[in-house]
Amino acid sequence: LKEKDYATSIVGKWHLGHQEEYLPTNQGFDEWYGIPYHMSGGSIDDHLCGFDTNSTIWLPLFEGTKIVQQPVDLTDLAQRYAKKARQFIEKSVEASKSFFLYVPFSHVHQLCAPQQASCQWASNQFSSRKNPPNATFEDAVEEMDWIAGEILSQLESSNVVEETLVIFTSDNGPWLAEKSCSGSKGPFEGKWLQDNVDLECTACPHDYIPSPTADRPRRCVLQGKEDLYQIDGIHCGEDVGLGSCWEANVRMPAIASWPGHIPAGSESMDLVSTLDVVPTILRLAEIDSPQNLDGIDIGPILFNQQKKSRIGYVEKKTDARVLFFWRDGFKNGPLPEPFGRFDVVAAKIGRIKAWFYTKSSHYNLDEEVFHDPPLLFDVISDEAEAFPLDPSEHRNTIEKLLNLVEEHKMTIDWERPLTIAQDPKFIPCVDHHNNCRSDHMKGDGSKIGGFEMLMPTAW
Repeated sequence: LKEKDYATSIVGKWHLGHQEEYLPTNQGFDEWYGIPYHMSGGSIDDHLCGFDTNSTIWLPLFEGTKIVQQPVDLTDLAQRYAKKARQFIEKSVEASKSFFLYVPFSHVHQLCAPQQASCQWASNQFSSRKNPPNATFEDAVEEMDWIAGEILSQLESSNVVEETLVIFTSDNGPWLAEKSCSGSKGPFEGKWLQDNVDLECTACPHDYIPSPTADRPRRCVLQGKEDLYQIDGIHCGEDVGLGSCWEANVRMPAIASWPGHIPAGSESMDLVSTLDVVPTILRLAEIDSPQNLDGIDIGPILFNQQKKSRIGYVEKKTDARVLFFWRDGFKNGPLPEPFGRFDVVAAKIGRIKAWFYTKSSHYNLDEEVFHDPPLLFDVISDEAEAFPLDPSEHRNTIEKLLNLVEEHKMTIDWERPLTIAQDPKFIPCVDHHNNCRSDHMKGDGSKIGGFEMLMPTAW
C-alpha cells in the first residue's frame, strides 16, 4: 500500500513481536499507538499479574517504537485510541492521501490472572463499577462499539464515507473457561464434544489448574497460591471457544460497508476468512498479490455479483471453498508439553465440516481423539455440531478433503516455533531504574527534570 502512496496506521493491539525490529512501524506502518500484545500480558496499577513476582512487568503503551506510558492507564485508553484514529483519518484526507487504518481492539480481552473479580476493563466513561477501570464484559463491548462509532463519525466529518471500505470482524470466539470475563458461544455449543468428554475433566481460567474436592468438583487453584486464589472452572466439553476449532471459535460475524458498492442490508453465507482481507484490499488498490498468500480475493462476494467498472467485478465465484483449521496441544510431538505439535484438526468445504482430531480448548487435560473416518457435521443446519453425518453417504467429500489436507500440508514450511520460551531481557521496560514505570516521565516519553530522552531524534 505504501508503494501506492497510502498513509498507513495501526491503533490498538500488536501481537507479532515486541522487539523494535518487529514493531508495526518497522513492518510497513507509518505510525502506531497501542499495546504490543494482549491485555493479560502485563500488570496495571491495582491489578498485579500472578507471573509478575517482582512488580516490574507492567503493561506498556507504545507510540511508534517508544514506550510512552507504563503501566498504561485504562481509565482513558479508549478515548485516546479514538482520538488517534480520528486524527489519522483527518490528516490523511487533508493531505489528499488514500489511507489504510487498522484498528485491532485491545477490547474485550480480559486482564491477567489471578484477580478474576476485576478481569474486565473500561474507561471512566463506560465502566458501570465504582472503581474504573474495573468493568463488566458488557461495559467493554459497549466501549469498543463507541470507538467504532467515533471512527465512522470521522469518515462522515471528513466526507469520505463513499470512498472508504470498512470491514469489522473478530479473530476468535469467547474464552469460555473465563466465564463472566468473556463472551457467549451462542448456538455454537460444540455439543458432540460435551457428550463425549470425561465428565471429570475440568477447564480452568488462564494460569489456574484443576484441584477438585468432594464438594467442589470443578475447583481450580492458582499454583503456589492455592489458599489465596480459588475459582470454579467448567466441564472440558463446554470449553469450545478460544483455543479450539469448534464453531464457537472459528465462525465469527463480519460487517462490511461501502456505500454505492456494497448493497445495504445484504447478507451472505459464503465461506470467507480473515486471510482474505489482504488479497481483497490488494485487488481494490490494483496491487499485484503475492502468489503464496493463503487467502483469496472476496470482492465478488462483497459486491454481490454486481458489475462495477471501476473495480472490475462481474460475477461471483461458485466453486466450493476449503478452509483448514490448525492447532497445537497434542499429546505427542516434537515440541515440549503442552504443545506437542501443530496439525490440521478440521477442514470445511462448503457447509460440511470434517473433524480429524477432536479436543477442547487450549491445553486442557482431555487428549485429542483421532477420527477415521472423519467426524462430519453440516454446520449450517447443525451449528451446535451435535449430530454427526453418516460418513458412508459422503465418501467422495471425505476422499476429496483428505487429499486436499495432504496437499495443503506439503505447502507448509515446517519451521520450529521461536516463541516457546521468553527471555526476561526482552520484556518491554521504559526505565529499569524505576521498576519499569513511567510515572516520572512526560506524556511524550521524556524524563521530568532530566536529560534522558526516549523519543526519536527527529519527528
